[in-house]
Amino acid sequence: MRDLKERNFKMPSQTKNNKGTADTTGALENIPSSYFWIDNFKYPEGVRIAVNFTIDFDAQLNRRLRNEPIMELAKGEFGGRVGIWRILDLFDKHKVKLTIFTPGRICELYPDALKEAAKLGNELANHTWEHRVPSEFDLEKDHLLKATDAIENVCQKRPVGSRSGHKISLLKQEGYIYQSFNCADDIPYYICDDNQKCVLNLPLHLVLDDAMYFS
Repeated sequence: MRDLKERNFKMPSQTKNNKGTADTTGALENIPSSYFWIDNFKYPEGVRIAVNFTIDFDAQLNRRLRNEPIMELAKGEFGGRVGIWRILDLFDKHKVKLTIFTPGRICELYPDALKEAAKLGNELANHTWEHRVPSEFDLEKDHLLKATDAIENVCQKRPVGSRSGHKISLLKQEGYIYQSFNCADDIPYYICDDNQKCVLNLPLHLVLDDAMYFS
């Protein structure tokens, strides 16, 4: 693997908060210690491009955490009661599988929809316990375990993918093999922590997320 920083990737520098200068002290804290580009990356013979169809099945959970008005909550509830079923029907009609990143709480609210998704051959993946990652280590671990168990309970299969800000060491410990959370490139690459614990990252680009335009 080659360090992705060679591919025109620059980490932000720390500066003092002088007049007219932005204070970037601490800006590195939330950036993984290492990105590694896969040498000679290429798709299988005859394949020109790979496309991942994914959805974040948050329903009303994210809006509730932000204390949005009741009418905004209704938009999320529509997604849980109606929208998810239409998406499943659409993809099944075209025989296309997708990955559904779901918070553990949503497994409790809409288990039937997620069971149907798994029955149709779609992947269920982790999107945190309640759409946030706690700053306290022990609580973060507890949230990850609860979300993992909730997903396994509805689909009878332990998740291996995550769209979250969970620590790589915790993800590895619980058997996760990939993330889909960062977008430092347009091809898969590895994210490693200070202890060289690594997971594959499948790039996510928010400009392709419909929530940017319709939410």
